[in-house]
Amino acid sequence: MSAVLFDGEKILADYALATPKDNLNHLLIMLEALIEPLLDKARDMKIKVKGIGIGAAGVIDFKKQIIAKNSPNLEILNKIKLASLLEEKEDLPVIMDNDANCFVRAESALGAGKKYNNIYGVTIGTGIGGGWWINNKIYYGASSGANEPGRFIMNMDAEEMADLETIYQKLTQHNLFKTAQEAYRGDILAEKVFNELGELFGIFLANIVNLIDPEVFIIGGGAAEASNLFIPKTKKIMKKHIMNPESRNTKILKSKLGTEAGAIGAALLIVRRDLQLLDQPSNDIVGNFLMIGGDIVALGAVKIGLADFKRVFAKSKSDLLDHSLGPQNPLRAAKTAKRGIGNTVGFKRLGF
Repeated sequence: MSAVLFDGEKILADYALATPKDNLNHLLIMLEALIEPLLDKARDMKIKVKGIGIGAAGVIDFKKQIIAKNSPNLEILNKIKLASLLEEKEDLPVIMDNDANCFVRAESALGAGKKYNNIYGVTIGTGIGGGWWINNKIYYGASSGANEPGRFIMNMDAEEMADLETIYQKLTQHNLFKTAQEAYRGDILAEKVFNELGELFGIFLANIVNLIDPEVFIIGGGAAEASNLFIPKTKKIMKKHIMNPESRNTKILKSKLGTEAGAIGAALLIVRRDLQLLDQPSNDIVGNFLMIGGDIVALGAVKIGLADFKRVFAKSKSDLLDHSLGPQNPLRAAKTAKRGIGNTVGFKRLGF
């Protein structure tokens, strides 16, 4: 679990703790231990935190604000009312969303997608997630079940049908980081894996273009830092399978916000709520929150890439903050470190 303190212009501090996966009680204790130092920091700076945004892998029930299905790394959170539990613990409003939706929300407002209005974000790391940003909001679908690209069926000839994420996990043997390290060292088999991934993702992105025709793709998650290993192949295959000639040059961009993109997108749930721009399907919880004006400070929590949760505070008068963070390398070895970003006041950052 990792955290940053962000004031809308710069990251002021970051913090991290190990992520327990054994039971819910242990997880909630650690979440509180992660949040409290940043809440203390905010109080010291006379910043009022207005809410908590959570981004998590899986299908989100927006009315109940729970993970309804398929939290792949933290199964203990499935069907748990995490938003309500955090509200009770921290006495702050909480909004939850899918982590890939948080990623594309942040990139559209602050990152690589600032110039575009029709963006499809793809997170590739432990699993594969996606989010579609169109006309200044996330597209959720008729039943709030859109944006699960990892479940795209990509192989109909096998004895059992295989979806995108299953093939990806099989190719990387559930360890993208290790496979990338081997490829960079010149391992022929690892290089072959990324060549096959390039072809797989090329077909996948072509399917997206043929369906919704986005202006641009933005790639994030753990794979973003290894994108040079597969994106050239992806572009070639994608172009080959796109029907409309005018769509064949659809751009593929790397995340500009790096590993913090999902956390910032979670914080923007609170920012957009307070500006009455929240793009989630309507629900009673959000309706009760539309009342806060002035400076907006949000604490966001999100699972992205190889981490389990990311947290962020954001302070701004607008959800379109003119700020971007330099990309961080999710393939680096986990370690204990102190770091600064711009005018950052660093907290200790622990590896996973």
